[in-house]
Amino acid sequence: PELFCILISEVIKMKLGIINGWEEGHFKAVAAKGLEAVEFCINHNYDSAEVLKKADEIKANSEKYGVLVGSIGRWGMDRVDDNGIVIPESLQHDKNLIDLAGIVGCPVYNVGCNYTEGKTYYENCLIAIEYFRTLIDYAREEIEQTQGMNMDGM
Repeated sequence: PELFCILISEVIKMKLGIINGWEEGHFKAVAAKGLEAVEFCINHNYDSAEVLKKADEIKANSEKYGVLVGSIGRWGMDRVDDNGIVIPESLQHDKNLIDLAGIVGCPVYNVGCNYTEGKTYYENCLIAIEYFRTLIDYAREEIEQTQGMNMDGM
């Protein structure tokens, strides 16, 4: 058991970071603080498609300053409507940011799913699970296509 714990600690290296923006100056500021990672909150008030267009620039700045994009998240928007139906625009924003995460080498995408008053707690849980399953399947397909990895069983 002790050997296993030591091996795990050698494989998983925690990076200390901060929430900041995705322009070059933000990477420079994070690096200047001696931090190794940045988290992006590309919330409802940002057009995810516009940020995705900057993916190559973001990746270059991450490499230039030695600052890992440790997490990307999107908050403040509903994913499903009052009937529990997925809102296509919301799904596309999440897919755009999953694409961004893949391009810049970000291992984490943070997302939530809103509660719908017209549904029971149980129904809301099922709706959220299905929404997350859609995102996971999308991410799996992207990984398999772009990195040639077989994600069966994951």
